Amino acid sequence: MAAARALIRRHLPVKAAHAVMTELFDTGEAYVEVPKVESLNHLISELTALGIDARRHWPDQISVRIVRESLHLSQAQFALRFGLEEATVKNWEQGKSKPNATAMTLIWTIYRHPEAVVDALARGGTATLDAAAPAFR
Repeated sequence: MAAARALIRRHLPVKAAHAVMTELFDTGEAYVEVPKVESLNHLISELTALGIDARRHWPDQISVRIVRESLHLSQAQFALRFGLEEATVKNWEQGKSKPNATAMTLIWTIYRHPEAVVDALARGGTATLDAAAPAFR
């Protein structure tokens, strides 16, 4: 209950805090967006003291330019290959805007497994999961 109270003090609704604790108990893990965190380190320390392994679930920053250059692609080629707008890639590289968490996750995936992103885009949404899965008889 102390962990639920810690989440409630940070403006997580009681019902949501209860659901998170239930999921944590039932499955051994849970993901939650805490509405008001005065200090991430303090929250992690408080939950750790209660026996909960808490950590941030957010992608670290990575340079879009470094990822693009490691693939030897121009901005236009990078954007086209990975389903991005060229202007967006330029803005990220020039610091005019920053990738949000979803985009940063994509950039990390491109960095680690570019072929997976190309493959996902090549399917174009025409394949269903059943059609993409191998058949076993």
